[in-house]
Amino acid sequence: FGDIDKKKTKIGIKRAAKLTGIADFVKSLPLGFKNPLDKEFAGGVEPSKGLWQRVALARILYRDAQILILDEPTSNVDPESEEQIFADVLRVAKKKMVILVSHRFSTVRKADKILVLEKGLAVEYGSHKELMRQNGRYKELFSIQAQSYQ
Repeated sequence: FGDIDKKKTKIGIKRAAKLTGIADFVKSLPLGFKNPLDKEFAGGVEPSKGLWQRVALARILYRDAQILILDEPTSNVDPESEEQIFADVLRVAKKKMVILVSHRFSTVRKADKILVLEKGLAVEYGSHKELMRQNGRYKELFSIQAQSYQ
């Protein structure tokens, strides 16, 4: 969970917002960082699914956890935003462990190590290059996804 008792600082909050691309969104809100993110509250707004994912990432980065578990963190953002978010996350998380659950090979292939699960079992493990050389399930799924982009 990171440091849940961490004293909130404006600098830290703004840094996390900038890293995840939500700073401009926050600036556009009438109450800025204090604006409710739910229409059930007075003056609240309902962010898009993609913005919600970025808000969640900002919260994770702000807490400064040593282990980040990200489950499909960019499933609702466009490919360009996905690239930018992961570049930012990887830059900030250099000395952290990131466990990424994803079906998008464009993201997965950047991992140092990849664990391929099938029916709840680990069937392959290695880097993208190693798994592609194995000609196994990873390569098969990667190729199927790559064909859809051609």
